[in-house]
Amino acid sequence: PREVTGNQEKALELFEEALAELGLTRKTFPILTLIYSNSNIRESSSLFLAQEWQRIFQISCQVIGYEFHSYLNKMMKGDYQLGTLF
Repeated sequence: PREVTGNQEKALELFEEALAELGLTRKTFPILTLIYSNSNIRESSSLFLAQEWQRIFQISCQVIGYEFHSYLNKMMKGDYQLGTLF
């Protein structure tokens, strides 16, 4: 596993503060869902982000791809937690 860099250490510090403020632990933190519009580059980028969040913050993340029309509808309705936009 790769080491955590200075910027990542700061992000981890802020994440720890946020967990404390919310009264959450990593075990009670909800699974993050990242959606993307189907394409190889978007899938690769989304999987990379989720893997980094899992590695650095030690939280669960899932990645879901949608056909563009379905993806756009979700984005327009605000029916998502995290989404990519390129």
